[in-house]
Parts: sequence; C-alpha cells; structure tokens
Amino acid sequence: MINLEPLTLQVDLGPHLNEIIKNAVEEAFAEQAELVKANPRHVTREEARQRIGISLPTLDKLIREGKIHTVKIGRRIHIVESSLNAYING
Repeated sequence: MINLEPLTLQVDLGPHLNEIIKNAVEEAFAEQAELVKANPRHVTREEARQRIGISLPTLDKLIREGKIHTVKIGRRIHIVESSLNAYING
C-alpha cells in the first residue's frame, strides 16, 4: 500500500486532469478508511508471521499475492485480522 498523505503536487496539470487525480486519490483513501472501519482489529506483520509460523518474506509474498489484506496506518503496515484468520482457516 502507498500512503499518499504527505504527497503534495506542485505541477499544474490543468483543471480537468487535476480533478481526476484528486478524485482518484480521495476514492482510494475512502476505500482504505472503510476497510479500517469494517475491520477494526489489526496485527503487526511480526504477530501475523508468528501466528502462521512463516518468515516475513513469505508473509510479504502472501500480501503481494492478495491472499492476506493489509492497511497502512501512518508508515506501518498492519494485517487485517479477519483476513489473517480467513487465511489460517483455509
């Protein structure tokens, strides 16, 4: 996941393109906010790794493959616990 909060665009891309980009970024953040609200419990990557019994690189691979869902809170990536439980329970 990419945290765009600190990003500030300094380039004028024209009003139409600026509006499209603004709407896309707002929509992406809204989706992440909904995920956080719907799944208020999260665990760290280390906690998730220990619960599954795998290495961090293997956990990262599962995340990249979309088998386990994450949320970014500040700079940290957290595992959505319901996603982790679903993966564990098959």
